[in-house]
Amino acid sequence: MISVVRSSKWCLIALMASIAICAVIFVLDTRQDDDPDWREKSLRFSFLVENKTTEFLPKTMFKFLVPLEIEGRQGLIGLDSDQSLEIEVQEGNARYARVLLREFKPYEKRVVKVDIKVRLAKSPPHSAVPSDEYLSNESYIEASHPLVRSVVAKEDFVGPQEIYSWVSQRIQKDAYTLLPKGAVWALSRLHGDCTEHMFSFMALARNRGIPARGAAGLVSRNRVHRVSGSDFHNWAEYYGGDRWRIADTFSEVFDEHYESYVLLNFYKGEIAPFVQADDGLAVRL
Repeated sequence: MISVVRSSKWCLIALMASIAICAVIFVLDTRQDDDPDWREKSLRFSFLVENKTTEFLPKTMFKFLVPLEIEGRQGLIGLDSDQSLEIEVQEGNARYARVLLREFKPYEKRVVKVDIKVRLAKSPPHSAVPSDEYLSNESYIEASHPLVRSVVAKEDFVGPQEIYSWVSQRIQKDAYTLLPKGAVWALSRLHGDCTEHMFSFMALARNRGIPARGAAGLVSRNRVHRVSGSDFHNWAEYYGGDRWRIADTFSEVFDEHYESYVLLNFYKGEIAPFVQADDGLAVRL
């Protein structure tokens, strides 16, 4: 059974410490689609849920982010599970699937399987001109910091592709770490994980007058995809030619492969878990 509830709390994505993200390698499925403009995918999740307490839990739950609905870019076309689900719609249209569990014995482990079907556009849709917030400072995106200004002045970036190339080539790619550090941290040390790559591109682009936003989600390369921790990823997008376009400096993807990027949320100054669970539960992919 699936039902829908609404929540006013704004939540954005980060990934649990047990989930490794950023390791994205493109080995694309080259079979032809019936619709040349869209690709449908089945995302299969398998969660291991454990009651870590000595208590019997008559009713408990965990929840996880599900793909956004974005007109012209992606849509959720199916959601199935071997457990009862509720869809919780939050402010900004972020959505969690809440998995309801009953009669959970002490130290019991259960596997919860979820199959999500999505439809992804192969090119970005037209979008209205964004507001000035996409040019401003934000937590970890220090667009007006002297270091950011000095890099922009020294490199004299012409446009987003030059910024993308500079970040891709100059900032060493690190393994994912849970705590974000920010653009200035990465630019001063010239290394960072996919989150710091995202922040760095956004700060440089915004300083140069190019609207930029952070995206969080997963990379799905095939029609039927068993999701693992390494599929989760953070990347930047910039506004150009009346569209939001991918600038994934960590994976070296610029304005392409839209049908492989599943959006779960957009960065808005804070990071919240991909998975949230009641006290006493441990949840792993």
